[in-house]
Amino acid sequence: MTKYFPRGRNAVLPAIALLGGLTVAGAAFAHGDGGHGGGKHGAWMDEMFSNMDTNSDGMVSAEERAAFKQARFTAADSNGDGKLSADEMVAARQAKMTDRMAALVAKQDQNGDGALSFDEMPDRGARMMKKIDTNNDGAIDKAELEAFKAHMKDRKDHD
Repeated sequence: MTKYFPRGRNAVLPAIALLGGLTVAGAAFAHGDGGHGGGKHGAWMDEMFSNMDTNSDGMVSAEERAAFKQARFTAADSNGDGKLSADEMVAARQAKMTDRMAALVAKQDQNGDGALSFDEMPDRGARMMKKIDTNNDGAIDKAELEAFKAHMKDRKDHD
């Protein structure tokens, strides 16, 4: 286990990577108007539902879901060959990320300069850290991290 959790000077980069990952994951998870999931993150699900429910009957049929999937595929297939290359998938993902980041900047930009200062950045990693820190000591230990990973695996296995 220590090869994954080094101590001393060798622990700095993995610790930064872990906290950075938690921050990014927290931002993606907690993004109320674009995050994935339910609860207060349901706006994303509502938008997806509305986009798929093309006949507005309040239900998404297998045909509507298939049409939605086909439309997304076609939009990403920039050369029209009926296949998605890695470059096309990356480009489609980057375009989606650009839209999401523009929306985040617009939402968080308190001074209207079109960019986010450090103080304007949402601290969503803190929320994720609080969720993992079950003994509320302000730090995440190995046991808490392993428990959180097991919890996330259980959630994934039940999906």
